[in-house]
Amino acid sequence: SHASCIKDAEQSAYSALLQQNRDAHWEDAKRRHDKQWAMGAPRRHAVAKQESSARERIQTDAVSQYRVLYTQYDHELCLLDPSRMLVNELVAQSLSPSHPPPVPSPVP
Repeated sequence: SHASCIKDAEQSAYSALLQQNRDAHWEDAKRRHDKQWAMGAPRRHAVAKQESSARERIQTDAVSQYRVLYTQYDHELCLLDPSRMLVNELVAQSLSPSHPPPVPSPVP
């Protein structure tokens, strides 16, 4: 009985020591990870900045390509249908600030 008490005490002391060791290892690993994470912050920031500027550039390119293609398409249609050119001119006039859109007359 006395021997089993000593054995239990040894076992619990050993378990406590293991737990302490595990905690120390964990704290150390966490400290190392936090340090590396902090060191990586400028790099992550730079990458994020590059990504957003690339995204903006792609969007700008896409919009300008669309404008070019639409202008070509519109030009082709105007060649096929002269009335479209007239409509385009009227639309352009109504959109330009020097020609305010006509005030609609009240319906009788």
